[in-house]
Amino acid sequence: MTVTADERRARYGLRRWLVHLGLIVSFGLALIASIGRSGLTGLTLHVVAGGCFAGLVVVHLVQRRRTLRGLAPDLARPATWRRQRGRLALSAGVLVFLASNVIVSGVVDWITGRSVMLPLATIGLPLPSLNWHTTTSLILVIYLVVHVLRRRARLRHSQIR
Repeated sequence: MTVTADERRARYGLRRWLVHLGLIVSFGLALIASIGRSGLTGLTLHVVAGGCFAGLVVVHLVQRRRTLRGLAPDLARPATWRRQRGRLALSAGVLVFLASNVIVSGVVDWITGRSVMLPLATIGLPLPSLNWHTTTSLILVIYLVVHVLRRRARLRHSQIR
């Protein structure tokens, strides 16, 4: 029995949807565990959910490799950022940067056993020091909410090519 192109596309679409769902759930679990952190259990759940999120980010990027390969040149050309494709490239670049930043800062905090603080007063900003992981996570939450809301109609039916 042979698999038709439609059946293969449906399977890939289901996998893509499961990755989307996993990204949303793992990020939400990491966030909830972080907010309601109560001892070692909360921290362990946060680390496990964060690790799942990091792994799913890699899977998501692999699924979108053709699109990302096509957008990468537009990211390097600021003149294209005014067009829709350039804005998409810029948005993808920001998402990759923020997700990477959250993952790296979380790993650094975990390995060192303490939070890395950003001393904003040393660069002339009259603000208290901020926790690097928490700050970048909050920025990522805001960006992800906007990202998901703008793509909610396509989220379930996106395709892997």
